[in-house]
Amino acid sequence: DIISSDDLEFSSEIEKSVFKRKMGVHQRRSSNGKLTAKDLGASALKNLLNGLQWAPNDIDVLISITQTPDYTVPGNSYLYQKGIGLSKNCQLVDLNYGCTGFIQGLLAAYSYGEFLNASKILMVVGDTDILTSESQPESYKLMGDTVCAIALERTGATDVIFKIAQDGEYYEAICSLKSASRSISNQEETRPQVHMNGESIQSYITNFVLKYLVEFESSLTLPNDWIFMHQPNLMFHQYIVKKMKWDKEKCPTVIENFGNVSSAMIPLTIQKNQFLLQENNIVSLISFGVGLSFAAVQMSLSPLVYSSEIEC
Repeated sequence: DIISSDDLEFSSEIEKSVFKRKMGVHQRRSSNGKLTAKDLGASALKNLLNGLQWAPNDIDVLISITQTPDYTVPGNSYLYQKGIGLSKNCQLVDLNYGCTGFIQGLLAAYSYGEFLNASKILMVVGDTDILTSESQPESYKLMGDTVCAIALERTGATDVIFKIAQDGEYYEAICSLKSASRSISNQEETRPQVHMNGESIQSYITNFVLKYLVEFESSLTLPNDWIFMHQPNLMFHQYIVKKMKWDKEKCPTVIENFGNVSSAMIPLTIQKNQFLLQENNIVSLISFGVGLSFAAVQMSLSPLVYSSEIEC
């Protein structure tokens, strides 16, 4: 379903206007608890494989990246293997990452290709809003549902530069309080499942993300044609672009129509701005969030093939 911010409850028109201006979200997608990340991912994978005409038996690695799997054990990768008929020799990888998940997945894929000679790799990345609800308006109004399927093919040596940094000191800034083995007591069942501390997130961006970005840029040898960055909200995105003195025209966004879609943000932004990209463009992909963590990579784009978008 497409949910317009105009249809959400605000205390006043001024509050609604401030939300849309600072958060940047005018509409977003929601499964309304009817579809899981695995459901969306399975549809995206089948659509992708059909478009590429890849046979399931040809896939060497499948990497599933989500914070909202169907089960704690096993991970979604095993469900995808069964659902689309992947070979029993296909390596299955499950990663529990939020906002930095796509780049962490790229790092894993690069490692499998570099060290195990994996040729064809599938990534499924994204979450649903199962961990959010109307009882926690700060995330309910901001977060959207999107799952992206990405196919990667090893064609030879590729120059990539990664920058990864993590800081568990801030783990409570974005934390699922009632999940897995450590859950809250029965007396606190009305407490929101996902706690987001805006002040801690802002502190991390100001004190660490900007520092990591400077370090990352200093390691680059080529200028960027495009920068695709995670968009926690529009205000933070614009703040970073301004502080880093980037050309805002080279830093496209999609949060306006999709909300914050966590680990699916960067591939979604690339897909929605595919008309801008050309072969051999130099791009930097930058993300930060849950953990708290930072991940960035610069790469040259090989020819890209896009599958059609599925609205559920």
